[in-house]
Amino acid sequence: TQNLWKRWQLAVFPKYHLRNMVGNLWNNFLADVNPENYPKAAAVQAYRKYRHIPFKGDVARQGLKKLGISVDAAEDIIGKGERLGVLEGGWFSSDIDFSVTQALGKGGVTGRGMAVGRTFENNARLAHFMDRLALGKSGEEAALSVKKYLFDYGDVTHFERSVMKRLMPFYTWTRKNLPLQLESLYKTPEKFAPITIPIRNREPKDLLRLKYSNPNLYQRLPLELQRTIDTVTYIPLEGILPAADLAKIGRPQDIVFDLLSPFVKEPMQQSFNKDLYFDRPIQRYKGEKQPFLTADIPVRVRHLLTTISPGARITREL
Repeated sequence: TQNLWKRWQLAVFPKYHLRNMVGNLWNNFLADVNPENYPKAAAVQAYRKYRHIPFKGDVARQGLKKLGISVDAAEDIIGKGERLGVLEGGWFSSDIDFSVTQALGKGGVTGRGMAVGRTFENNARLAHFMDRLALGKSGEEAALSVKKYLFDYGDVTHFERSVMKRLMPFYTWTRKNLPLQLESLYKTPEKFAPITIPIRNREPKDLLRLKYSNPNLYQRLPLELQRTIDTVTYIPLEGILPAADLAKIGRPQDIVFDLLSPFVKEPMQQSFNKDLYFDRPIQRYKGEKQPFLTADIPVRVRHLLTTISPGARITREL
């Protein structure tokens, strides 16, 4: 049930694919991957997908030729990438889809969403792999570099897989991302300048207002997006940029509560009548109702339906 919930939380929403793509680009930036490898990786991906299909295969081979990649080189890259776990080893491919696919298959809206996620992930992973091969690294060394910066989601202990990932559905990302960002901040602090400069330039008075009007946003590394005469608009970097997850270190209790499975967290929230994410009561007064699709329903029931049902994310958006 939780795997079904997990799939529906991500695969059908473009913004999750965008966040995942931004995260991969940032981590590849930390690894000094040459951006020229992204179109080359896309050409190899197209060849991998269409090489045995008439006409489409010819078009894919022409795409390789334009970028100076021979068919033999593409076959070699694909063979090594598949053998060494570079391809199909990303978040959507490995961490989310592994057990769900067995039960649900690959069709439907979520199946297509998963395919989109895998395409973006494989592009970043293949670009990193090809970058390292171009630098003279062996296939094994290149694959290890991919798994360090873009993670090997299958590389967890039995305890982590059977206990931690059940308690925290998105445990693996945080478990692997925080150490990487800390190591990169220590070794190459200059790479974090593009985000630290605008953070330092925020207006203290406006931040103080934000702290009291929206403490949840204030804690999540807000960056000024737009300013008018009357308003200041912020976006939280946490949840968009992998480096911004470092802000969680100062809130260890939030790491637990944010990652906690809704099937564990929601009974707690209902018992204490408190939304742990927004740090506010679920029901403010007796008999309170809120709109849910086309009807007004009790606010506690609405909170339940928008938290633990497989389509919870869709109903919240609607």
